[in-house]
Amino acid sequence: MQDTIDYEARIKAIYREHYRDVYQYLYYFTGKREHAEDLTQEVFIRVLDALGRYEERSSVKTWILHIAKHVAIDDYRKRRVQTLFGMELLKGLPSLLGRPEAELVSKEEQLEIEQAM
Repeated sequence: MQDTIDYEARIKAIYREHYRDVYQYLYYFTGKREHAEDLTQEVFIRVLDALGRYEERSSVKTWILHIAKHVAIDDYRKRRVQTLFGMELLKGLPSLLGRPEAELVSKEEQLEIEQAM
């Protein structure tokens, strides 16, 4: 229980300390306040997912801004593709992974099987 509280406190401290830097970096990159806010949220979701793998070879700020750079690049590429091909064309392309609903059901069934074992 204490580990969970410590982990949550660490996450909150990281967020408070680095939110503004990440937001300003992404605002500079996008030029749009709302878009920078959305990307900042994406950065901290990725930080949460990767926090257990953080190796402390660089400062936390450097690591987070590295993640922010990749989020910005991914977003740029996505928007460039949307601009080049238009959303209507992209919506008509079939997914290689199948329907999201079917994937979710499949993952839930797999989880139930694993828990039952």
